[in-house]
Amino acid sequence: MAVVATSRTFDMKQLGADAKGIKPCTKLINQTIEKAASEGGGTIYFPAGTYLTATIHMKSNITLHLESGAIVRFSDRFEDYLPFVTARWEGTVMQTLSPLIYAHSADNLTITGRGTLDGNGLKWWLWEFETRKVIKENGGKLPSLDKLQQMWVDANKDLEISDYYKPSLERKMFRPPFIQFYECTNILIENVKIINSPFWTVNPAFCDNVTIHGVTILKGRIRTVSIRVPAGMYVSPTVLSVLETIVLPSSPDVMPTDVNMGKHAKTSQSPIVSCFPVTVEWSSAAKCRAV
Repeated sequence: MAVVATSRTFDMKQLGADAKGIKPCTKLINQTIEKAASEGGGTIYFPAGTYLTATIHMKSNITLHLESGAIVRFSDRFEDYLPFVTARWEGTVMQTLSPLIYAHSADNLTITGRGTLDGNGLKWWLWEFETRKVIKENGGKLPSLDKLQQMWVDANKDLEISDYYKPSLERKMFRPPFIQFYECTNILIENVKIINSPFWTVNPAFCDNVTIHGVTILKGRIRTVSIRVPAGMYVSPTVLSVLETIVLPSSPDVMPTDVNMGKHAKTSQSPIVSCFPVTVEWSSAAKCRAV
């Protein structure tokens, strides 16, 4: 009789994660991912409850499954996203704070379920607004560097920056994307709700075969006259196999550009042929859908 190998499901609550959202479970989550990856893959399962964490580093053949009623809430302590990783921020590849959910050179990554990923982004946005103000008041330069800004400078001494991006990189610290898979293949993100992102929400970079389906993206309640908080998705140079049913909130701050395919991105039924455009349609239910 043939023996069929099956991957394990790791119940985070049973493994000791605090389901009240008080005690951080970053270490436990990432150690469990490492354990599952060493066995060839598995599902990291979050039953109903609230789980506080910092960056989640995914590995090949890993599924994050959020049950209905589960909230994975991310820390707003900036230092929790150290050490730096290789990430693409706008048009620049750099060493920077880790995205909230991140993988590099991994295959077969899945985020699914009816639960909620909460980026807890208010503190990041307040920092952004204040930093822009300081730079503007000081002639386009920072008057001094804090610890994380100096770390960024030290880690990116040989960084080549085009003239176009130099003004935005004067911040020298950067809000992390919510989900950035970097140079990965075979990605599925479906059905989850993603709220309160510190920066771009779903941001695959240099990836192949990405499927995004049934995802709801909601932003925070920040209001500003001059800066629009992005709600949706930015795809860096990436091949998408399917992009459908991305639900965004309707408001004056949400525009079709919230589903931004990036300068070099393309969509296709396969990595080679049958390209089709991505459009945003406004529905009568006061929501917009990217299909």
